[in-house]
Amino acid sequence: MTRESDIDQMVNILLNPRTTTIQVTPELIKFAEVLSHSKKTSEKRNVLNSDSEMIGVIGEYAVCQALGIEMDTKIYYGGDGGRDIKWKTLSIQVKSTTRKIGKDGEMPHLIFYNAERYIAGIYLLMIIKKPQVTFAGWVTKKESIDRCYTASWFPKGINGHTSRSVVPIKSLNDSYYNELFHRAR
Repeated sequence: MTRESDIDQMVNILLNPRTTTIQVTPELIKFAEVLSHSKKTSEKRNVLNSDSEMIGVIGEYAVCQALGIEMDTKIYYGGDGGRDIKWKTLSIQVKSTTRKIGKDGEMPHLIFYNAERYIAGIYLLMIIKKPQVTFAGWVTKKESIDRCYTASWFPKGINGHTSRSVVPIKSLNDSYYNELFHRAR
């Protein structure tokens, strides 16, 4: 099987259905808490609050469930190397957010804190509204570089700087935003 056919298969799995309901188990919560604690005790890691950790864990868990694989629950004190999931020929980085597409123009985006450190070939954006998880879209590493812009409106403290690389939801492949926009016409 080729990388392109694996991408097509992954996208088809995540689009059908695009929104899934998952069970947030005590084990999942405990894993997120342990992960959050490990990040706080490692100088090399981002320090996020436990809600942010839970959002990330839920997104990754939902993708693993959809793909029919076990979630990697190992704690990597130096980070996971910029790849959350290995599936067939693909290395996947999952980004999750609770931001939804709002009437006020609020949009979720694919955001990288240190884009140069990510090694995955595929980047997914998941929108979390517990217990529902919506696949918002994806890009390849090359597309993420071509489609991103630098934003400096983030609070200082995470990795000591305010800039982030942002890929707008409208620029994602199989974008949930574009699906909603076309449905409204």
